Amino acid sequence: MISRLWSRSLVPALALTSLVPACGSSGAPATADGGSGADSSTSTTAGSGATGSAEATTTATGSGSTASEGSSADAGSSGSDESGTDPEPTAPPCDTTIAADLVAAVGDATDGAVICLESGTYPGAGFDAVVKTSDVTIRPADGADVTIEGMSLDASAHLRFTGLGGSMRIAGIDVDPVEGNPASIAMTFDHIDFTEAITLRARAADMGWLIDHCRFEHISAALYEGRITVRGYDLDADQGIVISNNLFRGGGEQHSSDGVQLIGGANGVIVRDNEFTQLDQGDYPEHVDPIQVYGARNIVVTGNYFHDNDGTGGFVDFDGPNPGMVVTNNVFVAHEGEFYPWSVAANAAQGWLIQHNTFVGGGSVRIDGAAMDNVVRDNLWVGGGGLSVEEGLDVEHDHNLNSGWPGDGEIVGEPTFVGGPMPASFGGFALAPGSIGTGASSTGSDIGIMP
Repeated sequence: MISRLWSRSLVPALALTSLVPACGSSGAPATADGGSGADSSTSTTAGSGATGSAEATTTATGSGSTASEGSSADAGSSGSDESGTDPEPTAPPCDTTIAADLVAAVGDATDGAVICLESGTYPGAGFDAVVKTSDVTIRPADGADVTIEGMSLDASAHLRFTGLGGSMRIAGIDVDPVEGNPASIAMTFDHIDFTEAITLRARAADMGWLIDHCRFEHISAALYEGRITVRGYDLDADQGIVISNNLFRGGGEQHSSDGVQLIGGANGVIVRDNEFTQLDQGDYPEHVDPIQVYGARNIVVTGNYFHDNDGTGGFVDFDGPNPGMVVTNNVFVAHEGEFYPWSVAANAAQGWLIQHNTFVGGGSVRIDGAAMDNVVRDNLWVGGGGLSVEEGLDVEHDHNLNSGWPGDGEIVGEPTFVGGPMPASFGGFALAPGSIGTGASSTGSDIGIMP
């Protein structure tokens, strides 16, 4: 019998694999010492993917980040496919090479064209109603070092900016600031160093956005609190936005900001296989969160690696309800100086699934407020923490290791990881053969992550 912290019937479960489609690279994010860490090619568009249900119970397929504990990974040390069978990403061949007039060149480009940029600094670029039917790719010329001093997008479609072939920095993006205009759709940003924040106003369903293998280091908050902020408009449909394989690092006194902030009805955003590290509170009036939701719904957070953060350290909802969240296959390594003790905070959570996560160092899952119909299953805690539930709430929980709650399949003991007592990568937190928790999940797989 499945255990509950009281009793209440739940909606039947759906398969999580339908929530997390393949899209873009599935490898590790840029590693924290400056390497790309990429080991697979990047798709030029993002499918919508998420179905909007949080009641999934089967396994997560997120591959997980691999930059090392303490941000000392070797560049490109390992990706999600440790067999090395995925092809290396390559830059598409140039159709034309320019040294100036970026906006005009993109506007004049034919569908599918590849524009290469010579080394240099390009002024802030505004793309208004630049609509293509297949991706126009903008990349550095081979070996070039390119800086774009900010960007705005309004009612545009099918542009891909990539740093493949050289290096590219962009000083932030402001997306669709004009209310009433069509949404900017089918946009890809990959292998780019962002030096300022992205504000993405999600004004439509199925927008087809992908932000992949990018770096967001030492960035201050801008219009909103996130280095990437997705501002929804209470649409009932999945908005088709994927944030994957990125590195969010650095904060403190000068650069306090969230990693990803999902607000205003953002719906169906997938946050997958990213690394969040050294996001410190500093002298900042708001709490610094790797991922914060405020008025969002049906968000999928999977395969991410959270470590060495002095803010909240994980995925937080302090202002619920934010219904239908799927939090699965993540590693949360709590840090001694964390501002809050919760790796996952779910205030007034409704229909959340928290499954196959690994919590290390004392971080708890906190469920409080007017919460209902939530599932906590197949998770692992080591070094403290556990499940913390406000008295009187009903949470379905089973097959966890060291949750602190008795129940069906709940076990207690000291697990052994393949990467040793304190692994240096996401994949190192998988259970070693013969460890307590192997084969003990609700489906017979291992408890904790499944890289």
